[in-house]
Amino acid sequence: MEQRPYVIIGGSSAALGGIKGIRSVDPERPIVVVACLRSVQHGFIGFVGEPITPRDTENERPEIERLTHLMTADLEQLIRQYPEQYLWMHDRWKVY
Repeated sequence: MEQRPYVIIGGSSAALGGIKGIRSVDPERPIVVVACLRSVQHGFIGFVGEPITPRDTENERPEIERLTHLMTADLEQLIRQYPEQYLWMHDRWKVY
């Protein structure tokens, strides 16, 4: 069985669930974390993170782990800033 990589989120170690979701590491396709957040004053506000650019590499696994860590950090920033709006419907942070 393949050992799953881990990231730190909220001070706890969590298995990376979506590592196979990134099918190719392509420096010409940056990844951007985007969210729509409710706002009492404005209805909704948008969050667009900084582009995360994949590195051109022969060994994709460490690069996928790096990209997943950076995306998770952006997600954690949003969760900490707007915890009342966070809802996840499956075991994303489940430790296997």
